[in-house]
Amino acid sequence: MQIDSARHPSFCALIDKSLAGAATPQEEQTLREHLATCAPCAEHQEATRRVVAGLEGFSFAPGPGLDHQVLAAVALRARQLETNRVRRRQMGWGGLLALLLTAVGSLAASRLGSLAGPALHLDPAQMRFGLAAFWITPSLFICMLLLLQPTLHAGLSSRKGFSL
Repeated sequence: MQIDSARHPSFCALIDKSLAGAATPQEEQTLREHLATCAPCAEHQEATRRVVAGLEGFSFAPGPGLDHQVLAAVALRARQLETNRVRRRQMGWGGLLALLLTAVGSLAASRLGSLAGPALHLDPAQMRFGLAAFWITPSLFICMLLLLQPTLHAGLSSRKGFSL
């Protein structure tokens, strides 16, 4: 139910002031006297009281700087997202470069191994096994870790209370 704001604007403001805890004792007394005789104002006060009770648990301080604080928070979050995007792109390129270097290094090690095998009296099967065990497999695992690092970092940092 709405009250006649043309007749009671000062009491609407006084109700809001009272609920905010900023009314003087004299204003509180005037408001009590008016509410005893004006049912629409009493209903307005009760509705406003329910709205304020519904806001319990939210912590914000409305004021003239609230819009600027909200815009600053949104701008900060946008900068953070852009920074994260750039980091992910750099990590992706780094991982691809590591994979390329692993492939080139494995090919070079294979060529050198095929030349060094007869000098060390090793057959080609032993040389391929040694190459796979000591060069290719560890290199691939390191490349996979580099490629998965942004995803792992995002998962760990999203946990509450965890930061790197």
